[in-house]
Amino acid sequence: MNISACWRLKRAHLKSDFKNWILWFFGSFILNPSPRGRYEEIQFWFPSLVRRGRGGGRKPCWTNPLESPLTKGDTRRATPKPILSHLRGTGKFWTLFFFTLGLGPGLFALPQQKGESPETSAVPVVDHLPPDYFPMHLGDRWIYLRTDSRFKKSEQIVVQIINTSIIKWKTYYVFNRLPFVPRLENANNVLVRYDPDNKRFLYLLEGKELPLFPVGLGVAAKFDASVDENGKRVFNRLSYLTCVDCEDQGMEMVFDQGVGVTAVLITYAWGTESFDMRSADVNLRHYGETIREDPKKSPKGANRGGPVVSRADPEIRVEVEKSNSKAHLVMRVKNPTESYLSLHFTTSQTYDFIIRDKETGKEVWRWSKGNFYSRVRRNVAILPEAEWRFEFFWDFKNSDRDELTHGVYEVSAVLTTREPRESEPITITVP
Repeated sequence: MNISACWRLKRAHLKSDFKNWILWFFGSFILNPSPRGRYEEIQFWFPSLVRRGRGGGRKPCWTNPLESPLTKGDTRRATPKPILSHLRGTGKFWTLFFFTLGLGPGLFALPQQKGESPETSAVPVVDHLPPDYFPMHLGDRWIYLRTDSRFKKSEQIVVQIINTSIIKWKTYYVFNRLPFVPRLENANNVLVRYDPDNKRFLYLLEGKELPLFPVGLGVAAKFDASVDENGKRVFNRLSYLTCVDCEDQGMEMVFDQGVGVTAVLITYAWGTESFDMRSADVNLRHYGETIREDPKKSPKGANRGGPVVSRADPEIRVEVEKSNSKAHLVMRVKNPTESYLSLHFTTSQTYDFIIRDKETGKEVWRWSKGNFYSRVRRNVAILPEAEWRFEFFWDFKNSDRDELTHGVYEVSAVLTTREPRESEPITITVP
């Protein structure tokens, strides 16, 4: 019998001896590289690969040891000898012992259940949304395709961070809208920030901070790992689920790491509403399609998700109360809108007062002259219909600290934003 025929006959035995093959390979080829030793070991580890000879003895499939690919070049016949017998007492024995101990659980592990995979068998529990799954940078924009199953219509929705505001030493990012967030479907200019202490996204409503994605006790919502159509976990993706056990209502909001909300499915009793992200520009990186807004489809002056607060102008006025030796200068900055008004500054200076000669227009005094201000970019918000007030007492001296001569002067107040805004001047007479 040739070698090929013998191996074909013993194919069934090879399947049952698979684990022995693994043990023999590492124990023989790595720990005992001698050709003669390998010939001894294969007879010990794989008795199913030997056949009866004429003398009744058991021989390998090949009748001549020189034909064996494992013992080629070794002319000595070997007596079968267990592998552990010539390894015992040496370092090789303990190496093979501990290797078998570590390999054993993997070789004899229980088979996985049908439909179970390593990705889904051990999914970490998520109780909050990491900040990089809902990134916020000024100018970030997401374009979604909103589909309504009830009216069978779809429309394009633009979500954008239009501004940043600092309120009570906290920085908020102003979203023009968040139509897929519960309780904020019809809200404009939503102020959102991330609280690193509580690991929560918060939004500001009437001076109070509320969780943007509430979870925990008393709330039928949770964060969980997203899975694909085969039930396998999708890495770098999380889902926000509400009313998980409800049959005819609930929501799943999908977040991709570094991108934000990529898909939303809301279920109602009458049907479903979905938001599918088509394009996004996040932190100066583009994702998805390249979509350009067509000005012909949106009439001039149309509301695209609420007023843009950065385009509004505050009302600035100056008041003067003069006495014999000084003048009380008061500057008022009011937000005339019903939305948060954000102002951009490039230095730490916020306001200024200027005195000019009415006849020549020459500046004679400036409140900020001689003061030092650090160069820092900042955004400060004025609450709806709120007012700022700044004041200073001027002693009728010019910038060189000299007494002004009798004459008529103009007083102006300046809001030192990136593009300075100046009030209408008020005329006073210096005695």
